[in-house]
Amino acid sequence: MNGYKYENTLHSLRKNATINLLEAVCSNSQVKASTM
Repeated sequence: MNGYKYENTLHSLRKNATINLLEAVCSNSQVKASTM
């Protein structure tokens, strides 16, 4: 896997995690701490 695809995969995972946390009614601070 080249670096470009790897970066896209990591970005997608972080984006999905952020969306799931926000939908679970986590605070912005909790989401930020979990996805940094």
